[in-house]
Amino acid sequence: MFKLVVLTKRKAGMTMEEFMDYYENNHAPLMMSFYPQVKKYTRTYLHSVSHETLTGDDDKPVDCVTEAYFENEDGWLDVIRSMEENPDRTTAHAADEENLFDRSKIGWFKTVCSETVRT
Repeated sequence: MFKLVVLTKRKAGMTMEEFMDYYENNHAPLMMSFYPQVKKYTRTYLHSVSHETLTGDDDKPVDCVTEAYFENEDGWLDVIRSMEENPDRTTAHAADEENLFDRSKIGWFKTVCSETVRT
């Protein structure tokens, strides 16, 4: 299984609740309809934690960690080819991102995973 991680920041002026609602009810279904190569598509929304022993800033660098899973890396590359071959769909994809994200702050990452399991 191949995993792509996308770090996103919501569009300025959008509340976290509006961001989550739009992502779940508009953007995620659109992406799944455009790209059948995606086998699993998860969104993990980040909320600041307030505690006296923790320091930080409410202006976090990202609001969501998105994970897209593919059978293998070829599945991901097929999405890229699909985007290049379907400019109308790619334009619709980008337009929908404009409704949701600060596109200047999107980060795309291939992953290499390791894990430690407590027994």
